[in-house]
Amino acid sequence: MLNNAGSRVSIIQMRFSKLKMYGIDIYKQYTSVFNSRLIDVGFDFFTPEKTTVSYPIAALNPSYEIVTGKNHSINYAPIPSDTKENQLCNLTPEELKKCIETTLSYEDKVLDFIKDNSLKKPERIDYVNYMIGYFAFNGFELSDMQKQYLISWYNGIDFTNKTNSERRELYSKLINNL
Repeated sequence: MLNNAGSRVSIIQMRFSKLKMYGIDIYKQYTSVFNSRLIDVGFDFFTPEKTTVSYPIAALNPSYEIVTGKNHSINYAPIPSDTKENQLCNLTPEELKKCIETTLSYEDKVLDFIKDNSLKKPERIDYVNYMIGYFAFNGFELSDMQKQYLISWYNGIDFTNKTNSERRELYSKLINNL
């Protein structure tokens, strides 16, 4: 589909544009806020430009599972290939706002955790997205053992050349403290 300027409009953009009738602008209220927070602390992961939407939307997956009361499913990893635009758009406006608010809270927690534990600057956004999921499923307050586990995971994880299946498995192991 083309917009008025003749540019292609992504499926994600089309699906989320209908939320404006409920007073939700996913770009202003969520993706731009999500991205700005990362840039403000010196994490600029967004090359190519299209990742400025796909990665933040993927980061909503853990909150979606929590808000809807679903157990974690392997294909809800916080990776772009697992974005759930249809499911997100089918939530009530209140549920979607809750997903947005909690994801942004988890993002804050992740950024604080990285800073407070003097962890190296993440090489890619996957570190942030996976840790958002960790806090979503394990809570804001971590035991000393969980904290050490997360630090060890962070310092040892390698996302290079991983298939989507491998990335999903890494995520499931992380959130389950395995």
